[in-house]
Amino acid sequence: ENKEESILELEKIVITATRTPHLLKDVPVSTTVITEKEIEQTGASTVAEALENVAGMRVTAYGGPGSLTTAHIRGSAAHQVLVLMDGRELNSAASGTVDLGFLPVQNIERIEVVRGPFSSLYGANALSGVINIITKPAPEKRQTEIRASYGTYETSEYTLTHGGKLDKTGYSLTAKLGDSAGDRENSGCNETHATAKLTYEVNDSSGFSLLAGYSHRDSGVPGSTTYPTPSAREEDKRNFLDLSYHKDLKGG
Repeated sequence: ENKEESILELEKIVITATRTPHLLKDVPVSTTVITEKEIEQTGASTVAEALENVAGMRVTAYGGPGSLTTAHIRGSAAHQVLVLMDGRELNSAASGTVDLGFLPVQNIERIEVVRGPFSSLYGANALSGVINIITKPAPEKRQTEIRASYGTYETSEYTLTHGGKLDKTGYSLTAKLGDSAGDRENSGCNETHATAKLTYEVNDSSGFSLLAGYSHRDSGVPGSTTYPTPSAREEDKRNFLDLSYHKDLKGG
């Protein structure tokens, strides 16, 4: 069984390191691929949780449940790690970071983590590495899934995934609502996150993809235990819209 798993590992296709599809075994840089099956086995509900065991990576949460969570590769700052979704940059223009605790995993096919400087391919934010979140293609038949969870500090989470295909058009939607009272006064938060993807196949080798996202978090800023701030709040709102066209080039 271990031998079969090793063969499957070598046959994984990755795109982040070179921006073109290659077998994992042929990629000349340090790359980790986290598959949908591996995410399910760990029980992760967010991208941050899915990345916790990646070699050379440290995931940091700045507070209790629902707080800002970032990733650091080989001791780098969070703004030096580029985070992509289907090749589209998610890093904030203001801070350069991405809240990975915000992103649900239900619609993720795999996560590619590439360690090392990639500024020549992706720009300044890729100084220490790249995290590329690859979403699932639209299912052939319409599917809907709803999940709910409840935990400590009155933390609740509700996730909806829906998708399907109509002839040459595929569609998918992932939405998440989260709420937590926090582990101390004024440390709670509530959050909303949604991504939608629409694809259209022009023919067997080309097509269009429209990706849209929205996220909003309202959280308390409790301050230190010595100097608490019982009424301070922080609000973070982000959205994006990206249209892309792809064409497979065959032959030499």
